[in-house]
Amino acid sequence: MERGPPVQFNPGPPFAIGDILLCDVEEFGLQKGLVTRADHPSYEICLDCGHVVDTSATSAVLFPSYAEWEGNTNKFAPYVEPDIFTKLRQEMSQSGSYGMHIDAQNTALRLVDEAKAYAKAVKADDAGIPVQLWNDRISFAGVGSEVMGVALTALRKLGWLWFMKSLLRDCIRFMKERHGADWARRLRKGREGITELGRDQTAIMSLLWYSAQTDWFEYTAGSRLAHFRFPTRYQKLARDGVPIYFELPGPTTKGAQPQIADPGLRARTRDKIAKVLRRRYLRSPVSPIKLNIKYFAVPKGEADVRMVYDATANGLNECVWSPPFWLPTLNTLVRCLDEDLWMTDRDMGDMFLNFQLHESAVPFTGVQLLSLYDSPTR
Repeated sequence: MERGPPVQFNPGPPFAIGDILLCDVEEFGLQKGLVTRADHPSYEICLDCGHVVDTSATSAVLFPSYAEWEGNTNKFAPYVEPDIFTKLRQEMSQSGSYGMHIDAQNTALRLVDEAKAYAKAVKADDAGIPVQLWNDRISFAGVGSEVMGVALTALRKLGWLWFMKSLLRDCIRFMKERHGADWARRLRKGREGITELGRDQTAIMSLLWYSAQTDWFEYTAGSRLAHFRFPTRYQKLARDGVPIYFELPGPTTKGAQPQIADPGLRARTRDKIAKVLRRRYLRSPVSPIKLNIKYFAVPKGEADVRMVYDATANGLNECVWSPPFWLPTLNTLVRCLDEDLWMTDRDMGDMFLNFQLHESAVPFTGVQLLSLYDSPTR
């Protein structure tokens, strides 16, 4: 038996915008398809039945279409292009592109660019939010990036208003459930000092102040725990801080903060402390300070610093008792994982300053600022 010429196919994958291929989708079966968006290995394909398939969200098998070649038979003859394909092709501006253009880079290059931009953003605490990276995650056919950016900005403002309204509603509900419907008329202070109602109200007022300074992406003026959203047994700890248990009388050394000789480092340290003051993490003392805690700056990234508050330098750690606690290791962590789980590495801002310092520890954590403003030669 004489064999005929081999069947020949058009190029692909990858497929370019405007290519006609064969698309096997369970819902529609095997059909001809026109590539309207290419970002290999993801494609948007218009089937000849009129439905549009996004292969990044729908399981589909793609085959190159049959090509014309000398000696072909009717069985593999190239098909007549459907009218819907002809009409779509006339409206395409990126026909022939494989996705390597400004508005739709291929997946690998886009991820590399995003990783580089994000790496630069996280090195400095004051770096701006890379909003464009978030905007690029959302796209609709026929909507430009500028129009999409304006729409997303409006939606984020609406979402922020919804967040504030929900937070205020939750605060009021908590006060009513915890202290009664007449909580607004009850005393905040008693003979023994501030009452539980007063402590809750003070914490909630601080929380609302921080929340009012936020935007969709960032707590621009700092943050405070919403203690009423914690389990009941932990709500007071989240509100007031963890009590400090002293085994020995607390030290009372008020040594001077070491001078910073480098003017540039001193200026960056001063900016960091000023930021902490603006965010109300540091406040003027209302009771006598017994001990000053040392602090210093360590480099972070190319031009930023990270503040370290050292409680070991003034002997405070030697006077307090800390209970033992279980700490997972890599081996114990892996036991909890399987092939369906994902893990992420997140850098959470203000995680040290965000938690309340218990009033029993406040007298032993004074921060002296004179050395940041005096000349180191004086």
